[in-house]
Amino acid sequence: MRTRRRGPHDRQMSFFDERRHEKTSPKPPADLQPTSRMAAKVAAPHVEQDLQRIVALLTARSDGLTYDAISEALNIPLQTVCWRMKDLRDLGRIAKSGQRAKTRSGASAVVWILIKEV
Repeated sequence: MRTRRRGPHDRQMSFFDERRHEKTSPKPPADLQPTSRMAAKVAAPHVEQDLQRIVALLTARSDGLTYDAISEALNIPLQTVCWRMKDLRDLGRIAKSGQRAKTRSGASAVVWILIKEV
């Protein structure tokens, strides 16, 4: 039986081996993907309305809410709430309250509050 000669590319690399990361090419950013661009066009008319609904809910609930509670209260998919809350964080409109609350699944999650505009 012949034994195949092992070359430099045959050895298993450690996760921390720098060469491991050089060999994998990352996916292009999502904003370059045609399906992502199409999804953004479809979502665009709803973004402002979603933001307004979330701000109104957080205004009414000054003690704050988790992403999960917002999703449930407004009947908006959790993924959408996550993106809209990221938008509000980037705008400096929300902050962590320092509290945590249980989600529908029983996990502990951050409670977010609206930052009062001055």
